[in-house]
Amino acid sequence: MSAQNFKILDLPFVNSIPDPQLQKMARAGFEKQELEKYGPEAGLIKSQMVALARKRTGIDPNSQGTSPTTALLNAAMVRRYDENLEKYKNPLKAWEETQIQIDAEKDDPTALFYEDPAGAVKNKPFFLISKLLLEKE
Repeated sequence: MSAQNFKILDLPFVNSIPDPQLQKMARAGFEKQELEKYGPEAGLIKSQMVALARKRTGIDPNSQGTSPTTALLNAAMVRRYDENLEKYKNPLKAWEETQIQIDAEKDDPTALFYEDPAGAVKNKPFFLISKLLLEKE
């Protein structure tokens, strides 16, 4: 089995593999997958996504904390990024376009990335984000 056999891996799964040799192969596959998805700027793009989700849900972008709404918003951003990556085939262009789309939706109350102008960013309630994410699948 080679690292190429892995298609969709996440770090918690890779870390949970008990066989050290298989874990090493899975880690190589995970790193390759992340490089293909985010390019050499992987750390930067992913950290910017998390910071933006935290900011939009009223959590200090530099903190380590999160909330269920922040996690769902981050998942929605990743999904939008994946759609743009499929379209542009360039990680930086996909992230740039994702940010433009998120910003364009901030004033539309029917949009997923709506930003409440009343003060603290509240975005869509938890259940509505969940519903919108499930509709996409």
